[in-house]
Amino acid sequence: MIFIEICTDIKLERNVICSINEKQNKTVSKTLNYNENIDELKSMIANDELHKNLTILEKLILESLEKEKLKYPVIEQGTEQLLDISKFKQKNFRNTNNKKFIIPTVQSTFHDIVKYEHLMKKQLIEIYNSNISDIIKKKIFIVRTLKTIKLMLIPLNSYKQNNDLKSALEELNDVFKENKVQRKGTNPFGDHATFFSNLLTDVYEIKESRAIPNKDDALILGHNETAVMDTNDFFFTTNSNINFMEALDNITNQYGLGLINHLGPHLIALGHFTVLKLALKNYKNYFEAKSIKFFSWQKILEFSMSDRFKILDMMCNQESVYYSEKKRRKTYLKLDRSRTSMECNILEYLVHYFNKYQLEIMKTTQDTDFDIHGMMEHKYIKDYFFSYMCNDPKECIIYHTNQFKKEANEENTFPETETHHKISAYNLYLNYYYFIKRYSSYGTKKILYVHLLNLTGLLNHDTRAYVTSLYLPGYYNAVEMSFTEEKEFANLIEKLLKCIEKCHADQPYALSKDSNFLNDITKCDLCKGTFLYSSMKFDDASSMIQKFYVYLNKGLKIQKVSSLMRTLDIYQDYSNFLSHDINWYTFLFLFRLTSFKNIANKNIAEAMYLNIKDEDSFNKTLVTNYWFPSPIKKYYTLYVRKHIPNNLVNELEKMMKSGTLDKMKKSLTFLVHVNSFLQLDFFHQLNEPPLGLPRSYPLSLILEHQFKEWMISSPAGFYFSNYQNPYVRKDLHDKVLSNKFEPPKMNQWNKVLKSLIECAYDMYFEQRHVKNLYKYHNIYNINNKLMLMRDSLDQYKNHFDDILFFADIFNMRKYLTATPTYRKVIDRVYYTLHSIMGNSVNFYNYGIIYGFKIHKEILKEVVDELFSIYNFNTDIFTDTSFLQTVYLLFRKIENSYRKQRRNDKMSK
Repeated sequence: MIFIEICTDIKLERNVICSINEKQNKTVSKTLNYNENIDELKSMIANDELHKNLTILEKLILESLEKEKLKYPVIEQGTEQLLDISKFKQKNFRNTNNKKFIIPTVQSTFHDIVKYEHLMKKQLIEIYNSNISDIIKKKIFIVRTLKTIKLMLIPLNSYKQNNDLKSALEELNDVFKENKVQRKGTNPFGDHATFFSNLLTDVYEIKESRAIPNKDDALILGHNETAVMDTNDFFFTTNSNINFMEALDNITNQYGLGLINHLGPHLIALGHFTVLKLALKNYKNYFEAKSIKFFSWQKILEFSMSDRFKILDMMCNQESVYYSEKKRRKTYLKLDRSRTSMECNILEYLVHYFNKYQLEIMKTTQDTDFDIHGMMEHKYIKDYFFSYMCNDPKECIIYHTNQFKKEANEENTFPETETHHKISAYNLYLNYYYFIKRYSSYGTKKILYVHLLNLTGLLNHDTRAYVTSLYLPGYYNAVEMSFTEEKEFANLIEKLLKCIEKCHADQPYALSKDSNFLNDITKCDLCKGTFLYSSMKFDDASSMIQKFYVYLNKGLKIQKVSSLMRTLDIYQDYSNFLSHDINWYTFLFLFRLTSFKNIANKNIAEAMYLNIKDEDSFNKTLVTNYWFPSPIKKYYTLYVRKHIPNNLVNELEKMMKSGTLDKMKKSLTFLVHVNSFLQLDFFHQLNEPPLGLPRSYPLSLILEHQFKEWMISSPAGFYFSNYQNPYVRKDLHDKVLSNKFEPPKMNQWNKVLKSLIECAYDMYFEQRHVKNLYKYHNIYNINNKLMLMRDSLDQYKNHFDDILFFADIFNMRKYLTATPTYRKVIDRVYYTLHSIMGNSVNFYNYGIIYGFKIHKEILKEVVDELFSIYNFNTDIFTDTSFLQTVYLLFRKIENSYRKQRRNDKMSK
């Protein structure tokens, strides 16, 4: 239905080709409604509702900046030279009248907020510490949102004054023109053509040199080794030098990237202004000749995921044939897109990853009690969401619902009333209030609900949701989804360098320009501008690309950006490294656009689709839900467990911190010596039975029998019920009839072991020959063995509640599904033969080996580190190979316990 509506609703004075199947195409001729394009543009720059909501949010932000705990930036010496203080509000600190902090006002312009943001960032870097980290991140997000609002209000205010659409667009464009941008600071690169020529020469020499062992470090870090820095430098893209920040603004503006630099990769904000930029560049075709269809960004997001691409092709004047069963990647690459403008390329990227964002949000609902999917109509998604949150399809304030509040115990600031349905769920004040007060403390599900609420508003053309989205972190984090290839960070940089190399050969002279909307931004501008932006150094401070490389390699000890990104939720809160500075997202966005595999020879959208071509094919693997022959599963699992981990133990040790191996050793304290248990079993045939009692069985055999009894009883729920009285099971039937229940005594497990072990030791120490050895002999070796046994028993009695025993009493392999049947049969035959010879337990080389105590705090640190290593290196480890590698590492550590554990196979 949606596809048919697109073909029938779009009224164009040209041919639109639509098709339901690949073999039958219909050419439909439509007449153009001359006012549609104008109406769409007015919805962006002549929209009273949008203007009102932006103004409301602006006032809320200004009020929150005045009342928040972090009173920065403060007025210092030189502040008045940087800012026009008359456009800011000055407030005294409560404790002193001498110190003042400044707050933007409604009169502050976009350029005023840019300077305010620089000053704020400078002072926050200087005072940064982990205790105020969340407050700093929140302030940075809010000020960036205020800057975006100021920019959005420029064409809206202009149209209100002049009632001229083109004039409103031109006034927005004036912000980025060369004569409107104040150039400050020095240019550390000098002549750009010379810089790139020298750069390419250096890269060639490093690659060809045999004297440089680590070429990646040499390419990125240069000759100076860079270590992990202090947090106030490391977490931010620049140091506290404002000239550094202004130099970055100058570079991006010169290469036409000023819009991206000021907004960041926010899906909604960047898409909004990119469409406006496209409107001004093609104003004649869109609004005068009206030969091309125009849609607002908000309207584009209202369409279905597939239809958004069709709208883009209409706006970018691309003749396309659509097949309902074809993926966008295939249809896009069929046509020649070499002349597609940079704006259309970026919109293609934004639409693609907004679709992925939408699917990711919906996919995550599968972990909750309700489930929605991407193919649902937008109205039904909204109704389904509110039906789940509010028990009613009508809108309600989700923060007041039991479904939202049950995720954590928290104070209900706004008590639920009977009229709560009368307040819109997209109310600007309520959503902003909860974002400021609670968002940083929300868990995963609550953050999901907040972003899903906003998404339902966007999909259903709610202007308040459109405005609210400007401060939600998820729309910045979406850039993380684009790093999917399993390539090292240095390999991605090489792709950027290849783009620069090809551009330098085709156009060796870098043309100086600005971010004027009317300028044509080329791929070469993007590649060169991205490299200069990410590699700029100032006052010996490290560049962004160096900091990020050090963060990956020295901090997280991983090589691939995808390894980091797959651990981050795209809708998550700002509690990660990147959110300390929004420019990290800008860096990742620009770096992503210029590091695709084929970026040197293709435009951005083509390179993006060629890079994700693997998404079109679904390989049936062992980890999919498809049925797979069981014998092949077993063979593969056994092969991985036997061969692959042996080569990965050293790799795992390199990834671990230097003190982790010592922690692994300290996590266990051995209290019971292995030889003491082995001696009980080895000499049991020589022991004299107590008068009137039969000869005792070996301790290992007794415990094996006890385990066997418990395992047989466990399916019926009788385990540990008869640990004191073996005949109590006979009474269970009568107790069931009398409605009495005998619960399993799982907490008595240690007492069961204690009674059996003490009995065995006591019987040993009561032997006549043992007493004679104590009394008449003074042979050190014999006495040492006896003292060893006595010490083991005393240690055990003192710590029996905390001691764990590791044993190989059972052949556990026969219970594993991956073990072939023939292997189980052979094991059982050997076990039977050795049983006949009276050596069933020692066939496994030992019974109970040792008792130990776990230090849970230390072990938790070890487990957390190992789990982190696995998450960041799933390209190296599978779940099976990682567990087996960890097992082999523990076996390797066990070799260091020879003094406490002897005569067993594991120490050999």
